[in-house]
Amino acid sequence: LLGYLGREAFSASIEKSLLFITIIPIVVLTEELFFRGMVQELITKNYGISYGIILTAIFYAIASLGFGLSLVLFFVLLSLILSIIYGMTKNLWLVMIINAIVHVFMFVL
Repeated sequence: LLGYLGREAFSASIEKSLLFITIIPIVVLTEELFFRGMVQELITKNYGISYGIILTAIFYAIASLGFGLSLVLFFVLLSLILSIIYGMTKNLWLVMIINAIVHVFMFVL
């Protein structure tokens, strides 16, 4: 979703770009609730923490294909880091903040 929206924001006016940046928190919230809060928790509960972290990272990267194939490795690594942090802390807010910062930098750079 953000891959498509990101391309739209870059080709749009400043007003549209600012509007896009305001949706990052909403997208990050839904991503983290789904991937870490639901997917990782379910896989971890049934198969253990290692599978939970690895499979969540793969699913997250697949869902992020809209950014392009060249960024898949980046999203796998990002998701591994976020999944490990969540696995250690069980703090969704922390991974949401980290994810939001990463998304903002992705669209600024």
